[in-house]
Amino acid sequence: MGKSHIIAFVTLLLMSTVPKPKVTVLYANKMLLEKDQQFMNRVRNLLRQSKKLYTCYGKPTGTFTEKDIVLVDECDDVMFSNLSWFLKKLQRATVIGFTATTPNHHETHEAAILEKFFQTHIYDSKLALKPIAG
Repeated sequence: MGKSHIIAFVTLLLMSTVPKPKVTVLYANKMLLEKDQQFMNRVRNLLRQSKKLYTCYGKPTGTFTEKDIVLVDECDDVMFSNLSWFLKKLQRATVIGFTATTPNHHETHEAAILEKFFQTHIYDSKLALKPIAG
């Protein structure tokens, strides 16, 4: 459930900026979308104006522009389920991918494609918490 909390929090932060971007949370399948629906409903309630927040799974049919932000849950599954669609459809949007699968679990070819598309990665194994002096 940790990733679900993070996605909801990032969505809330993005939707709190001005001007409000169109944010789409893209899930790998319907089960994941339904599992996270309570978090997205809380975000909608906090925003009180959620006309620019969309949740979907699979391959959404709309178009994405440079102003759009797409948060992808299980980005490795979504990306590699139809790589050509993913690269073509989301090339103009800002895409933030989430996965619980660390790079050492990916095949070398997949890791290279993920790195090319997402560029900078932050994994738990590379994070270090430092106490605040005071």
